Amino acid sequence: MAVATLVATAPATAAASSPETVNVAPGVTLTQFTVGAKDADDFWTVHVYLPATIDGPLNRAATGLGSREIADRVTAALREKGFEPRVEQVDLPAFADRPGGVLGWIVRVGRYASAAVDVRGVRGAEPQMGTERRAHLRWRGT
Repeated sequence: MAVATLVATAPATAAASSPETVNVAPGVTLTQFTVGAKDADDFWTVHVYLPATIDGPLNRAATGLGSREIADRVTAALREKGFEPRVEQVDLPAFADRPGGVLGWIVRVGRYASAAVDVRGVRGAEPQMGTERRAHLRWRGT
């Protein structure tokens, strides 16, 4: 059975809302809440989990952030299945006595105008790869 967690956030049209969680299917939950305000450059995207180690199994990936090497491995596996993933650098800002720098890397697929995205397309590659692909939908807004 495929296991996925869908995390959906949406732009605010009024006051922020409390998180609402629904079990969509066995092993799949959807958590939705409202924050901020919509900007013309905002979009929805599918965030793909990474294995914790470079040789870790893709079917048990549970890490949202990893090294560039791990992100590149997951990206290559997705490209082999016809997806167009992107690797994005996550920076840690400087704090009082700690310099900023690269925190890690994430892998995302797609840019969608609404939450009406069929993430099963990403998870649909699972049977062909013999793995569970862990991914969730995220609002990429400001």
